[in-house]
Amino acid sequence: MSIPTPHGFVLLLVFAALIAVGICDLRFRKIPNGLIAAIAATGILHALVAGGPRAVVASVLGAIAGLALLAWPFSRGFLGGGDVKFLAALGAWIGVVGVLRALLVGSLLGGVLSLVFLVRLTRKERTDVGVALSSFARSGDLAVPAPEELSAARGIPYAVALAAGGAWVLYLGVGS
Repeated sequence: MSIPTPHGFVLLLVFAALIAVGICDLRFRKIPNGLIAAIAATGILHALVAGGPRAVVASVLGAIAGLALLAWPFSRGFLGGGDVKFLAALGAWIGVVGVLRALLVGSLLGGVLSLVFLVRLTRKERTDVGVALSSFARSGDLAVPAPEELSAARGIPYAVALAAGGAWVLYLGVGS
């Protein structure tokens, strides 16, 4: 079971949606639920039109896989709910294997993005990060501040990395 890869104008629209997600996450550290819902719904619709009922099943399974893959990190406070919902919506376009590939690429890019943001922190903030990581290494508990305690510049916009991973998968072709 696979989902046909979007081509032409449809692919451009999907890329535009991925860029919109990245911009929202960079600027506001939030991804609008309406945008995520539109990405998911159009992914399932595209699967139906381009591939029929079997492709719809693959699309829904991709969405479930995206949700399942980030559920545990979300439950531990390692990332936000928008990231989880976004990977699920992306899964509607790229299926289970595509989600795995996008998450792999997104994780690598997310690591690079984290380093960039770490360099931009003040000395005190870097010390706080070091203390939190040392505590995590000793106890396994990561002390993550509540979102309202963080300035907009502090969180890592992980959806940017996931969107880039999704664009990479779509560019290469879902079935590749």
